[in-house]
Amino acid sequence: MNATYERRITDFYYRDDQGGTCPLTCSAHLHYHIELFYLRAGRTRVWIDSEEYTVEAGDILLAYPNRVHRYEALEPEQYHLLIIHPDMLPELSTELTEKVPVSPVIRHADARPDLIGTLDLLGRMAQTSRLRGPFSDASLRGLLLSFFGQLLPLCELTEAHVEDSHTILSIVNFCAQNFTRDLSLEILEEELHLNRFYLSHLFSGKLNIRFNDYI
Repeated sequence: MNATYERRITDFYYRDDQGGTCPLTCSAHLHYHIELFYLRAGRTRVWIDSEEYTVEAGDILLAYPNRVHRYEALEPEQYHLLIIHPDMLPELSTELTEKVPVSPVIRHADARPDLIGTLDLLGRMAQTSRLRGPFSDASLRGLLLSFFGQLLPLCELTEAHVEDSHTILSIVNFCAQNFTRDLSLEILEEELHLNRFYLSHLFSGKLNIRFNDYI
């Protein structure tokens, strides 16, 4: 599974299935954003790092920052997809950056009408000019706080390996900025002051790709 690093330039992104014309299927990637989708209809196979899950209609999939993820549509889908920079929600920084869900799939989220209603409001706001109004940032943050305030209690969170996560971010940023150089593990070891064998372990264990293949 070859993973690419996305340098996303927006703090908030939304899309839906566009009438069934835009499936969720995507190749393996990671970024320093929270990515989630609510599957209103269909079935989707998901990989988070090396674990495989099947998301059913009514479920929410929650991918935390710097975790490799990819999707494969198994049936025609209807969905809401959100991508959010954690810095938009500093009140939840610990829960969103220092912890990870034991399972990224929240089953039967459609049994929570308030939660799904807030998600629908986020979708409608993103699709109208209200995101460009004088109070748009406050309105968006308020809805996101309400949504995650309802969603996170449904997740079992555990401590993340924050050091590994920050190290991966440093590595992929360095590679993105220096990819025209003749990069090697020895150069990364010298530039980032990290042991080359540890670097190799991170690529094979976390990104599921050999360093040379990634470059």
